[in-house]
Amino acid sequence: MFLFGRRKSSSNAVVPVDAAGENTLLRSQLARLNIQLEIISEINDKILATRSLEEVLQYSIDAIVDKFGLLGAVLLLKRGKDLTAKTIAGGAKAELFTRTIGKPISVLKIKISPESQNLVVQSVISRKLIYNRDLSGYTKEVLPDFLVSQAGKVIGINMNVSIPIVFDDEVIGAVVFATSKDSFEDRIAALQLLTKSIGISIVNSQSFAEKERLVGQLKLKVDELEEIARKERDMLDILAHELRTPMSTIRNYYDVFAKGIQPVPGKMDQERFDKYDNTIRDNIKREINLLEAILTSAVMDSHKVNLRVEQVDLSKVLAVVTDNFKPEAEKKGLQLVNLQDIGADPAGVAQSTHVQGDPERIIQLVGNLVSNAIKYTQSGKISLSLRTADGVMGVSVEDSGEGIAPEDIPNLGKKFYRVNQHIAGVKEGFKNFARPGGTGIGLYVAFELAKLMGGRVQVESELGKGSVFTLWLPLTAPIAV
Repeated sequence: MFLFGRRKSSSNAVVPVDAAGENTLLRSQLARLNIQLEIISEINDKILATRSLEEVLQYSIDAIVDKFGLLGAVLLLKRGKDLTAKTIAGGAKAELFTRTIGKPISVLKIKISPESQNLVVQSVISRKLIYNRDLSGYTKEVLPDFLVSQAGKVIGINMNVSIPIVFDDEVIGAVVFATSKDSFEDRIAALQLLTKSIGISIVNSQSFAEKERLVGQLKLKVDELEEIARKERDMLDILAHELRTPMSTIRNYYDVFAKGIQPVPGKMDQERFDKYDNTIRDNIKREINLLEAILTSAVMDSHKVNLRVEQVDLSKVLAVVTDNFKPEAEKKGLQLVNLQDIGADPAGVAQSTHVQGDPERIIQLVGNLVSNAIKYTQSGKISLSLRTADGVMGVSVEDSGEGIAPEDIPNLGKKFYRVNQHIAGVKEGFKNFARPGGTGIGLYVAFELAKLMGGRVQVESELGKGSVFTLWLPLTAPIAV
């Protein structure tokens, strides 16, 4: 029975349509299409998930040849101005082909030139599919035509096609497929789609490989830098230890020696004698303090700082530091004032002044801040006080020095960082000023010690008015007596 209308024959006569036959053909085409889609999905998932370029290339054409019933395939990649064969698929047929031509597939290295007669090159330049029955068209200029034609006949090739591999509008290679049939029929669309997936996967693999290479290089650099840093810490540690011992010996012997020395009338008066004596003592002290800072810095850099954390009374820390540094301040004509002693502490601390930390390190840290204040203050006074905030208490060291520029403040506490040594006048009566020398280690040690004890150092400063350095530490309840 003929249903659903008529169709024209070649002689323009109207011929009835066989609906049942057309339905069967349609179902067959849909079934074949579904199979192709499943194959495409399976191969696509695999090649897009594979990181190794070699695995991507071999698996992709192996799977395509196998699933679509092809005789074989050769994949070529663009390298500069050449197309180089990277892999071949086809199992026994591929082995027969290489045996027949007597060379490995890697000999296929074709120059990309507009004048080339090679069909793969033409396919890459035109970015189009190129079909040809004779396989030798794809190996021209590399292998003898008669030898390749003979190999194609032995294998049973009836049709070949070159499909360019394009990614992001750039040709990166081509795949030549071979079949025993007269055409690729409805498989060509699937082959084109999978070739695009191969291109994506190739680029992904190359990007991953480049990333791995860069990560490897970065790790080597990190290892090199860590080794350099370790050697630096070791050298600083060795130097500090080696220098501290003789400096301590010099100090101790000088103390003994100085007691037996008296000014010589007519040659050296008491004032000159005291000046030389103080200069020697100050320099010995400065060198020993520097060595102590270097040692502490090296220990912190190697993460080997041992803290004896306990409850510390900051009011007692202020008293100790004031007593330790008062002679040095007075020698320079400065006032060093503990505001708690005179009842003028702005914090109005009425309860506990206890914090959590290492008592020796806190005294060292506050002493470092006071020492810096004395060094960078030319006249006026330095005040020590306590401040409170939510859950923390601070020791503030305020000076009437030359101040610090706003752009320098964020960099304070960085190892070896030193602020600008020369300051121009910023107010009436404020002269150009050259800062005393420094290494930048002292503040680095102070900032790092504060962090290790769960605190921080806050800096407030204005050029021409002075600076306030505050050590903030976590509060804790006082020890019951």
